[in-house]
Amino acid sequence: MENWNIQYVNAWNYNCRNRNFQRQHPDNPFDEEIDYRPHTDYGLKLNYHLYHYFLYIEETWGKILPYDRRN
Repeated sequence: MENWNIQYVNAWNYNCRNRNFQRQHPDNPFDEEIDYRPHTDYGLKLNYHLYHYFLYIEETWGKILPYDRRN
């Protein structure tokens, strides 16, 4: 989950900083950057919740990663 969370956070933060994306999708969920440091041990519980939050956002809003996670 940690590896997926790192990829999700990078894509999430990119969307937060992308002004064109923000203008084109004003109702998007990417309003605040996520401070997730790859070498910090956040524990299983936080990683589990963060991972499933990203899955929830993908199901309700659309995919976050620029590629298909399931392949």
